[in-house]
Amino acid sequence: MTPRTRRLAWRACIVAVVLLLAITYSPLVMRESVTDPWLFGMPRTLWASLLCALGIVALTAIGAAVQSDDDPIDEQHDCGPDSS
Repeated sequence: MTPRTRRLAWRACIVAVVLLLAITYSPLVMRESVTDPWLFGMPRTLWASLLCALGIVALTAIGAAVQSDDDPIDEQHDCGPDSS
């Protein structure tokens, strides 16, 4: 992945997390005195918040994959006992 593509993907993850957080605490999810519809025995607020949290976890994993460095360890920065 080129540095430009990596930077673009990272910024897209950041924007998506911020938007998902805004949606999580907005009236779209946190409606006062509204519990319908129920899903698997959970009220709307709970399952919608869980979906948002799962989305944030997924975006975190994507962001970590984008930022991971697959290059081998640079041996000239070795701080072991044999280094001079």
